[in-house]
Amino acid sequence: MRFKSIAIENVFSYHGLKSFNFENKDEPVSLIIGENGFGKTSFINSVKIALHGINKDVLTIGNQILSKEDFVVGNSSKNFSGILNRKAKIEGINEAKVIITIDDDDEILIVERIFTFKDSSYVESLMLYDEEHGLLAQGDDAQDIINQKISPTMARFFFFDGEKIQIIADFSHAEFTQMLEDVLELDIYDQMASDAEYLIR
Repeated sequence: MRFKSIAIENVFSYHGLKSFNFENKDEPVSLIIGENGFGKTSFINSVKIALHGINKDVLTIGNQILSKEDFVVGNSSKNFSGILNRKAKIEGINEAKVIITIDDDDEILIVERIFTFKDSSYVESLMLYDEEHGLLAQGDDAQDIINQKISPTMARFFFFDGEKIQIIADFSHAEFTQMLEDVLELDIYDQMASDAEYLIR
């Protein structure tokens, strides 16, 4: 499975439609570099949100954890402007979206997640299309298919902010340990060991 393209429109620091093409199979690694404030974290978070929605992983901003509502629509007291790009808001644009085209063993899947805003509320929609843009699934059904293709837990190993690399490198860190246990389903083995000890006693 590989990304063919990612389109980000009016999400975070991306004003208007910005498209990224990953068609060249001879270049399997893409490096995103730039100074602070130039959209690296916005790019990674856009990918995470498109695939798995808004979860705890993206809600942690610095030392604070935002509510989903604050994250999407913004909260000035927490110094967070929300998903919709600031310039787009000023221009009266009320939609932010991310579209990811995935090549999954020669099956093309298009993931489209859209946030539509009205006043201080929003509607989130998720659609999954085939190569001809025929609708395959939407909402929870689409999310289930995406989760089967790209596990949310496993995705945390592949889509992370470089500024948090120390967490990945520090094997003693509790968050990394929990992430690893989730991926390997070690809780099952812990339970088996506990049950075995109980039976022996």
